[in-house]
Amino acid sequence: MLLSERMFNHLVMCARRRIFWRFHFAQALVFFSFAVLIFGPSVAEAATNMMPVSLTGFNADVVIEATASGPPFTSYASEVNAGEGNAYYQTGLPQYAWGMPPSGTLVSLVGDRTLFQLQPYTNKNALVLSPDTGLTSGTLYLTSPAAYARLAILANSANGTNQTGSVTLHFSDGTSAATTLYAPDWMNGTVNIAWFGPGRVNLSSGEDTTGP
Repeated sequence: MLLSERMFNHLVMCARRRIFWRFHFAQALVFFSFAVLIFGPSVAEAATNMMPVSLTGFNADVVIEATASGPPFTSYASEVNAGEGNAYYQTGLPQYAWGMPPSGTLVSLVGDRTLFQLQPYTNKNALVLSPDTGLTSGTLYLTSPAAYARLAILANSANGTNQTGSVTLHFSDGTSAATTLYAPDWMNGTVNIAWFGPGRVNLSSGEDTTGP
């Protein structure tokens, strides 16, 4: 399983503040976390200063927490990819060897040292656009709007031949900026890989996909 990072540079001017981000995608897509760079550091410093930003609007819990009992795990999480019945799980779930980061914090493997903070595993922790949710678009809102220089998105797609979608950034002055997001398939992606190998568990049977 792969989570991919996409970086956007200089999409916002200092005088504007992001209010919310809207996403449109034709295939199954899962958004996990976002990181930003606040205006100030030089270009050379930027890669080591990407920090998590707090958002609301996540619509699904797709990670089984380590304290869950089962199988079945159907009361703890919902499936990531429609029709497969599998969910991610937190490291430390009894009898399973892999898992998502225990604290929900991870440093991107892309090499830019971007720090991501996943949402709590006991609550809605992903924005899922899929046949399960019936959504092809979704909106995430900044908890504390501010001006940022760069934006990194942690996401993956599943069983999608079209792995691109649109992202629209909306600002407090009424303007907006649109760009394209590339979120590789969770199994076959080969570029911008931020995290890999946590494995998935079948929510009903407990069968493990055995990691990477």
